[in-house]
Amino acid sequence: MKCLLFFLFIITPLNCCFALDIGVVADIHAGKQRKRDTGTNVLYPRKGVGYFEKAVKRMRGKVDLIVALGDNTNNGEIKYYYKKLRKVENKCKIPILWVKGNHDGKNFRYLSTANNYYRDFDNVRIIVLDTNSGYKNANGGIIPEGLELYNQAVQDR
Repeated sequence: MKCLLFFLFIITPLNCCFALDIGVVADIHAGKQRKRDTGTNVLYPRKGVGYFEKAVKRMRGKVDLIVALGDNTNNGEIKYYYKKLRKVENKCKIPILWVKGNHDGKNFRYLSTANNYYRDFDNVRIIVLDTNSGYKNANGGIIPEGLELYNQAVQDR
């Protein structure tokens, strides 16, 4: 079984009275397969985009942003599925922070222009770091570029 690490840091001043409601989705695994893959325990990738859209609709009006915690497509499926996920995002009008998972491939660029980045929401800074790129084994870790971005984001705050 592969171990998936991801880092998501939320930094906010202690004297802040700002509340940020965050919706979380994970392991969408959108793809072309019609059947459940019992080897990887992925449920019906063909339905992934539809499940994601239903989850987003349920969060509408209840959250300020959504974090998609990786494995957005099943094994880096063709860009068609990334574009379908992006279409759901554009329609929902809720900001989505995309985290690259170990099942996301080079087509992840259709969801996010960077694997390591941060975004500010009023008094809250959210830092997203990719723990998959640059590592051949399944254990992951933070590459030097990610650590540099983290240090910069914390110092700039």
